[in-house]
Amino acid sequence: MTDSGLRMFNEEQVVRINNMSLVIFADEHPPPHFHVKFAGENASFSLADGKRLPGVKGLEKYDRNIRKWWTKYRCDLVKTWNNTRPANCQVGVVPLPPECK
Repeated sequence: MTDSGLRMFNEEQVVRINNMSLVIFADEHPPPHFHVKFAGENASFSLADGKRLPGVKGLEKYDRNIRKWWTKYRCDLVKTWNNTRPANCQVGVVPLPPECK
């Protein structure tokens, strides 16, 4: 929250591919996830396996590409998630996969 009572949305773009942005928001709800934003739509995907979060709608026709991008950018996504966690984050950091160390 800001001093004026407004909620701050801290967004970190990890990569931009063909006008799609893979982003991480600070102070997120569980489970650890990233967002894909494109053409006014926003869908959430798990950091653990790159799959769409249950009940999330939007960008369905891009799921295969998003999964490929998750594989390619997984280390960057996890590092960005961990680097953007505020001290009071309800989710906390994610263990870095062995291939990212």
